[in-house]
Order: sequence, then C-alpha cells, then structure tokens
Amino acid sequence: MITIAVYRHNSNSIQKLITDYRNLDATRVISGIGALSLTLSEDQTIDIPFQADTRLALILSGDDNSYSHIFGTYLLGGWEWQTLGHNHYVTLKALCTNSLLSRRIVAYAAGSAQAQKTGAADNLMRAVVRENLGSSAGTGRDISVYGFSVEADMSLASSITMAFAWRNVYDVINDLVSSAYQQNGDRLLWDTRPDSEGWSVVFTVRKNFFRDRRMSSPYALWLSADNDTLESVVESYDRRDAYNTVYAGGQGTGSDRTIVTVSDSVDSARSVIARSESFYDGSQYSDSALLTAAARSRLQDGKPKTTVKAKLNEGYLIHYGRDIMIGDALTIKARAEYDMVLKSAHLTSSEGVTDIDLTLEEII
Repeated sequence: MITIAVYRHNSNSIQKLITDYRNLDATRVISGIGALSLTLSEDQTIDIPFQADTRLALILSGDDNSYSHIFGTYLLGGWEWQTLGHNHYVTLKALCTNSLLSRRIVAYAAGSAQAQKTGAADNLMRAVVRENLGSSAGTGRDISVYGFSVEADMSLASSITMAFAWRNVYDVINDLVSSAYQQNGDRLLWDTRPDSEGWSVVFTVRKNFFRDRRMSSPYALWLSADNDTLESVVESYDRRDAYNTVYAGGQGTGSDRTIVTVSDSVDSARSVIARSESFYDGSQYSDSALLTAAARSRLQDGKPKTTVKAKLNEGYLIHYGRDIMIGDALTIKARAEYDMVLKSAHLTSSEGVTDIDLTLEEII
C-alpha cells in the first residue's frame, strides 16, 4: 500500500493523505538527487497547498500493516495542469530532500575555518552541511527548526584536507566523497534520511554501506530470480572507461617530480592491447608511500564495473523498506553471485499496479 502524506513547507501537521492517484513515479538515489512525479485528478488537489517546498512523504506499508516505511520525502518544485478528454489532471513535480544541499554554497571566505578543513572525511561532510544548512549556519540559513538535522560526527574515514570557498555544497560533498576514496580508499555514502513521519530528515554518512544484508552477515538476505525475490534481471559488465595502470605525480616539477606507477597485471593481460593508463595528481603528498597508496586507490576506482538492474518481486519473502533500502549491501545472484550496494530504487504505480526497480553496483 502506498500513501502520500502532504505537509506545508513550514508545519509538521499533515494537511492531506493521498491513497488514490492516476500515476506515481518516484526515485531514491544514494549520494544523489531523486525525483517524484504524481498525477492526480484536479478535484483531488483542492486541499494541497500549491507552495514551494510543500512536502510529499511517500509511505510504503504492508497490506496487513505489518510494517511502514518512508520511501522518501520530496519538496514540491512545480506542477502541470492538463486535460484528457473531459477530465482535468494535475501532475506534481518534486525533488527529494537531498536536493537541499544543491541550494546552498559554502558562503565563507577562502582560508576560513568553514572553507578549508582537515579531518576525517565523513566529519568534514557533516560540518559543511551543518555550517551551511544546519544548526551552525547562522541566521537566515539555519533550517534545523524546519525538520533538518545533521547526525553527530562518527570519524569513520581517514583524514583529508580540502578547500572549497564559495562552491556549491552538493558538489563539495561529492568531491569529499571522491577525495576520501582516491586518497585513502574510503568509500563513503550519504543521504538525508526521513524520520518515521516524513517531515524531518537527518543528513547521514556511512562507510561502504548503510546496512549489511550480505550472505556473510548475521542478517543475510539472498536476492535472486531463483527464489522469486527478483524479476527481469539484467547484469551488465562495462570496461569501456576502465584503466589498469596509474601514474601518480607527487611533489616537484619536470624531471624532478616524484612519479610512482601501479598496475593491475591481471587486468592488463586480458588482451595484448588491454593496458589502459590514467594519471593521478598527488602533489599534496611528499611521502612516496602515501602517494603509492593514493595511486592504488585510484587504480581500484578504474576497475571494470558490474551492475545489476532488476524488478523487486515483493511478497511474503521481501518488502522494500522492511527488508532492504538504498545504501544496503546485498548478495545478488544473476549470471554469477555478487556482493553489491543498492544504489537506487525507482518506484512506479498506476491503476493499482506497483513496481520497484533496483539498480545495484558490485562491491570491489
């Protein structure tokens, strides 16, 4: 069962609960921005406030009310009115609350404590969001009173240094993710996770995955067409942008610049012309061991990608929200068996038929 709870932009009181609609299309993306499109008959929109940032919380629940989960909270950004025959419809268009980060810049001067930081990469991410949207953002920029918060620092990742004055917060957060991986091999995921009602969200960062549901974990969950948890499974292998040799440049210039080379000999031998090269600028490193470690992280990022796309076959065995969510680590059986991270979920519903399509990426 799907319910959409409607809130005004400035109040946590539910204005309307929608259970009947013409079409619903919603996406949630880990470390990215998802969107929602909801088409209603015109008379169904009477109680909906057509204001910027009206909140639409998409709630999934079991038919027997055995569970309830907020798929995502979306902020109204536009709408369309249309006629089909003699009927009038309105389509609401919204972006998920991850889009809040794209609305702000790091509004601090170069060299300031807020625009240049050193510390655990995940803590830096939280600090940037806190100082530009949250409780440390200052008058006129702090939206924590309107249901936005940042979790406490957890120091999950190694230390990095980065400067980002006057840059877009969303871009800075994803650059911190990239830097944490390239410099130290730390894979960070982030999300604004809604609470049980969908009004409030918490900016959250995790390393590698949010929950471990792989077969090797105590909470193992195996997804496969063989046990009817997945349908329409498509496995893709792509090495078109892959590379297997990295030259990393450290400090110095010209022939005096420190250069280290790392390579994947197995992948390089896949064909007689398989060698593919990339350059990593590690000029911040004066230590060759650190430069080599950064180059190896860069090499890891260049590995060929295996992805799986599939339709979730919801039933007594599995439900989205109750059993799996974006950011989870899962074991997937496709052509072979893989440990993967659930990167996105795409929900569509029309005329009583609901589908949830998953996109997963191999953990390497």
